[in-house]
Amino acid sequence: MQLLSGTYPSLTVRGGHGTAAAPVTVKPASGASPSLTTVTSQANYVTWSGVLVTAPFYLTGTGDTVTGSHVNGGGLFVRGTNITVTGSLFENGSSIDGIQVGGAYGVLLKGNTVRNYNQSTNNGMHADCVQIFDSANVVVRRNNLSNCYNSGLILSVGAGDGIYGVTIEDNFISGCLVVSSACGGGSSVDLREASTVGLVVRNNTIGAGSARLGTQPGTVADRNIISYLSDCSVPLTNSVVASWNTKLCGTTLPLLQSGGNKAGTVRYANAASNDLHLTAAGATDATIKPVATTVPRAPTDIDGDATSATIAGADTPAGTGAATTADTTAPKTAISSPKSGSTVSGTVTLVATASDNVGLTDVIFRAAGLTLGAATKASDGSYRLTASTASFPKGVYTVTSVARDAAGNVATSVSVTLTLK
Repeated sequence: MQLLSGTYPSLTVRGGHGTAAAPVTVKPASGASPSLTTVTSQANYVTWSGVLVTAPFYLTGTGDTVTGSHVNGGGLFVRGTNITVTGSLFENGSSIDGIQVGGAYGVLLKGNTVRNYNQSTNNGMHADCVQIFDSANVVVRRNNLSNCYNSGLILSVGAGDGIYGVTIEDNFISGCLVVSSACGGGSSVDLREASTVGLVVRNNTIGAGSARLGTQPGTVADRNIISYLSDCSVPLTNSVVASWNTKLCGTTLPLLQSGGNKAGTVRYANAASNDLHLTAAGATDATIKPVATTVPRAPTDIDGDATSATIAGADTPAGTGAATTADTTAPKTAISSPKSGSTVSGTVTLVATASDNVGLTDVIFRAAGLTLGAATKASDGSYRLTASTASFPKGVYTVTSVARDAAGNVATSVSVTLTLK
C-alpha cells in the first residue's frame, strides 16, 4: 500500500492482513510526503515503513513492524504480540510517552531515537521516552533515549499484571540533558517496579539523571556505565559509576569495592547532546577488570562493533573489541502437568521442564493470550506456577510455557488443552 502526499485523517486498519512470510507494507509512494494523524493498526503482519505520524500511533495486532519512520508530536503505543520497532525517530511530544509498551508480548525496540518529550500539556500524564508495563519478553537494544521529562526508560505497575523478561542492552539513556520548564530533571532509568521478573540490564551507558535500578530477585545489571546511581544496594557487576547519592549511601559505596565494579568519571564525545560514544581517553575510563558473571556480555555495541570484555557501557570503539559468537540457541521447554485434555477447576499448578545451553533467565506460563505469571524453579529442576482460575470463564483453553535466556532467545512449548469447569 503506497501513500500519496497530503495530510490523512485518523486512520484505523482492520480486517485483511498479511502473513509472517508476506506482510502488508504501508509506505509513501515514490517522491510523496504523506502525513498521518492518529493511526490505529489492528490488522496482523503490517509493516509501516518510512511513514510520518503526528499524533498517537497504536499497534494492537500480531507481527506488526514500524521501521524507518518518524513520529513527531505523538507517541507509539504497543499493545500487540510479536511487534518490532526499528530505526525510527520519536520526538517532540507533550505529556505523552515516546514509546509505551503495555499489555504486550514479544516486543523488540531496536536502533531507535526517542527524545524531547515535555510535560507542558496539563493532562495528568507523565512523559517518558520509553515506558513498559504489564508485558512479557521485551528487548530494548541499541536505542538513543534522552531529554524526556519524567524518565528515559521506566518500568511501571500498570494494572498490576506484572513484567516478565525484559532485556535492556547497548543503549544510550539519559533523563533531562538540561533541567528546564520543558524537562523537569527526571530519572535516566527507573527500573524499581516490584513485579518485574527476569530483568537484564547489560552494556548500557546511562547519562544525565538518576539511575534507579531496583533490587528485584534475579535482576542482572552487568557492564554498565552510570553517571549517577541513586541506590545503595543493587545487583551491579563489572560496571563504572561516576557518582551516587552520598546522603543515603555514604561517601564510600560498598558495591563499588567488589563484583568488578569501580568508581570514576568517563569522558564522552558530547554528553550534552547524549552522544555517549567514548573518546580515546574515555575508553580508558571505561576499562574494567571483570569478574565472572552468569550472563554473557552483549556481543556487539550500539554501533554494531564487537564488544570488549574489558570495556563497560554501550560503546566499544571500533577495533578494540574481540569478535564473539552470539548466543542464538533458543531454550527448550515443555509442559509436563496437567496433561493435555485434562479438566481443571479452582487452583491449578502448572509444571514445565526448561533448559538452555547457557542459562535460563525466566520461565512463564500463558493462556488465552495472557501471561499467567512467572514460574518458580522447584527442587527437582521443574518450573511451577500455581494459578487461580477464578477470573476465567468456563471453557477450553490452550496453555503454553515460555522460556527465555539472557541473550533474549525465547522458546514456546507445544500447547496443552485444558478444560475449565
